[in-house]
Amino acid sequence: MIVVEPVAQRRALAAREGALAAEPAAARALVDGVTDGRGADAVVDAVGGTRGLDAAFALVRRRGTVVSVGVHTEPWTLPADRAFAGELTLRFAIGDLARDGDALVALVRSRALDPAVVASETVPLDAVPDAYRRMADRRTLKSLIAT
Repeated sequence: MIVVEPVAQRRALAAREGALAAEPAAARALVDGVTDGRGADAVVDAVGGTRGLDAAFALVRRRGTVVSVGVHTEPWTLPADRAFAGELTLRFAIGDLARDGDALVALVRSRALDPAVVASETVPLDAVPDAYRRMADRRTLKSLIAT
């Protein structure tokens, strides 16, 4: 797995968890090195917005898949010529807590999934608005909410 991340702290976390990590400017070279120049089989845009999707399309191989789970708030023009010529698959997914919540909680309870790996703080419910601001300002990685 390759993680492309502009924030050094997040790249370091990804590397500690076993991923190859690159800043955006070095992503193409790393992907090419790992795939002998073919490009990634699948690219997940977890950020949203035009920059993430453009980067995903730049890194995916012919007949590859781009999956976007990021939140999009601005228009984006699909590079239809690239998608058609490369026979690419594009999927968008929205996290559905009602559908997936029980399965996710079961994974956490069984310790198969540890959300603390990406959490840099735990906050009480009344501190959630400030925690969201810190995450948006990139002053913290992720916040867990204590109930």
